[in-house]
Amino acid sequence: MDYRSTEAFARDIEAAALRAQGLRQEAITAFWQALGAGIRAAWAALLRRLVRAPRTDTLFPEA
Repeated sequence: MDYRSTEAFARDIEAAALRAQGLRQEAITAFWQALGAGIRAAWAALLRRLVRAPRTDTLFPEA
């Protein structure tokens, strides 16, 4: 008897396919969330660098 033709095997294969689909969706979601977090962090760092208070040591004193 070929075990691959049993209903139990078919159920196991179907369950594995459903788990794989769920895991794939979780991985895609985690990827986009991590990418978004990285972009937000880079944007915040750029804004902090551009918007910070001007340095007083670069100004020339008045005579």
